Amino acid sequence: MLNNCVVCLNPGSSSLKVKIFDPNGLCLDQCTIKEPVTDWVLQQVQRRCPQNVSAMVYRFVHGGPYHHPYHLTPLNMKKLEELSDFAPLHQDISLRCVHYFLNQDLNCDHFACFDTVFHDKARAPYPIPKKFYTMGFQKYGFHGLSYEFISIHIQKNYPHLAARPYIVAHLGSGCSACLIHEGRSQDTTMGLTPLDGIVMSTRCGSIDPGVVLAMVKKGLTYGDIEDELYRQSGLKAMSGVTGDLSQLIHDTSPDSKHAVDIFCTSVCQQIAQLMISSPIPIHTIVFTGGIGLHLTLITQRIKDMLCIHYTIKHVLTIETDEETMMFHLVQMMIESEYKLV
Repeated sequence: MLNNCVVCLNPGSSSLKVKIFDPNGLCLDQCTIKEPVTDWVLQQVQRRCPQNVSAMVYRFVHGGPYHHPYHLTPLNMKKLEELSDFAPLHQDISLRCVHYFLNQDLNCDHFACFDTVFHDKARAPYPIPKKFYTMGFQKYGFHGLSYEFISIHIQKNYPHLAARPYIVAHLGSGCSACLIHEGRSQDTTMGLTPLDGIVMSTRCGSIDPGVVLAMVKKGLTYGDIEDELYRQSGLKAMSGVTGDLSQLIHDTSPDSKHAVDIFCTSVCQQIAQLMISSPIPIHTIVFTGGIGLHLTLITQRIKDMLCIHYTIKHVLTIETDEETMMFHLVQMMIESEYKLV
């Protein structure tokens, strides 16, 4: 049972969100920072908590084999560290957060919540030799905490829409889409890593795997290729200016216009693939994430492109809340006295 504050840390690819909840789930305070975890963050947590901390909860993009929140100790971090190669923009930041706060005298439990868990039903092997499946090479999917929050919101507020499959597009620095039915992911656009699927701010999205082989043949190292595909590609590479779509839509250069065109086309292509996975026609699209919430010029364009080929009757814009989802998952875990160790 939770008796004191719960602090939820959400390290993204471009920021760190911190929310502090009371035992009943009321958000007492929140902040978003771009600096790495330092003593300043700890000071903010201590200053903003009117009482002691019951739990620190961390978002981890990759959960690998885990299907539940994970009770963290200094002795059981090895598996999460091994997953860093599958999510280099995110996993290391989450690990640094955990290591930092485990070394503080907070006298509380520490938990990891994973983006991959919501997609359990959608996990699938790739058409490559089976020996790689035993090594963990399979489709996982990401943004699961966001999708789970949206799914619950839809069930509560739009039960008539929740009765049919629908698609949620989480569009931000990282982008993906998810086919949801009966409250769970049925298919999603990201795979083994958060590099797959839609063209993103600095990530390439789906490309011919032969590109990687050619890079190796040209003499690029693993680190070089990781940097090129995760940090130098996507909108940033196509525009030659920035990966920030909110800036590109106002840039009149041909390269920036081309980057915006490719982004919208990529989103529509990936959503169309999810529609094929649905047993019945999709009539509802939900947008979330920074682009999904604030760039109506982009979401309207995506809707118009999809409506050429599909009947979209409902388009919703819903703000996601991964930190609140993390709180409720850990609350349920603690109340059931269940800990995965």
